[in-house]
Amino acid sequence: MQKNSYIIANVEAVLKNKFLKIFLIVALLVFGYFCTTLNVNENYFDTLSVALTYPQFLTFCFLPAVILIDLYIFQLFEKNMMAISRFKTKDAYLKEMVKNVFFANSIFFIIMIIIVLTIFNFILPANFNIYYIKELGMNNLLYLIYILIKLYLMMIIFSTILTLLLKLINKNLVIILGVLFTVSLCFIHEVDRVVEHIWQMPKYFGTYFLGIVQYKNLFLSMVSTIIMFIIMIVIIFILYKIIIRLKKDVEC
Repeated sequence: MQKNSYIIANVEAVLKNKFLKIFLIVALLVFGYFCTTLNVNENYFDTLSVALTYPQFLTFCFLPAVILIDLYIFQLFEKNMMAISRFKTKDAYLKEMVKNVFFANSIFFIIMIIIVLTIFNFILPANFNIYYIKELGMNNLLYLIYILIKLYLMMIIFSTILTLLLKLINKNLVIILGVLFTVSLCFIHEVDRVVEHIWQMPKYFGTYFLGIVQYKNLFLSMVSTIIMFIIMIVIIFILYKIIIRLKKDVEC
């Protein structure tokens, strides 16, 4: 119960942070502008699927907010000596930090999706037609749900790696790496071929944030994504073990 209240307190601190609020307002205004460049005459679900994988949305709004949340949670842990003293081992300390990052980003994701839907309700016509997409083997609404789930899981993986790196190397270097990764999404060009075999899957993690890769079918897309997730989870595990081995006590 005490741990849950600690997580709630940290999440509330993140949501009340004035700098984060100002950034989100500006970022959403920028996102609203980019939404006007989309084809608003298309289907509501189709346009939303495109917007959530839009490089500008990810680069100027979504991922920078995730980076800011991770940094703020990290600073809350590092500066709160009383909180640090509650943990007997480095393992417990790291797990609690990652848990806080997970909950804070999950709440942010829900809020962000609600705001995006609100913006879309103002700029898009009420074309809520659900139709079957033969190439995907599902309807457009289910595909949107797939996009949402994938985006959420990738956000969690990205934020977890960022948090562990903050504990492992210099904070400024981590910020630079995070910004470079985020900006790189604007420079990933559309694949001019259809991925027909698993060995043709994209090798760069950032590509999976975008909807630029054409797959032969949805199953191949899901398998490629799962393989990439497994690779990133292995990286998370390795980073975690390195931190535990290098830093024996919580204070270091």
